[in-house]
Amino acid sequence: MKIKTLLASIVLTLVVVPAWADEVLVTTIDTNENTAAYLEALEPLMARLEELNPDAESEVLMATFAGTATGLIYVAVRSKSVAAAGAVTDSTDNDAKYQRLLARVAATGRTIVSRSLLSEVSFD
Repeated sequence: MKIKTLLASIVLTLVVVPAWADEVLVTTIDTNENTAAYLEALEPLMARLEELNPDAESEVLMATFAGTATGLIYVAVRSKSVAAAGAVTDSTDNDAKYQRLLARVAATGRTIVSRSLLSEVSFD
């Protein structure tokens, strides 16, 4: 499983992140074979994140061909700067509704595999 996670993370970094620019917080989640329940719990959490941070953009990604069979989901939140990314974290840490929704997500049995704040690499 660790090799698949590493390869998927590399592909995500090489393919998705350069198209975005800015700062991107990418969290890799193993749903532990409970993907449908995880995604159902995640939807209102992501909506609340966007309510709290209208300038941040978020995406939830999974493998195209394998889909839910891989058990890996990638949650990406793009901010305009490191400071803005910190503000997103502060807003969610201090919001009771967000924390309740996060507890529902955690109750699905998911495991956070990695969490990284990434910046685009420019070769110019």
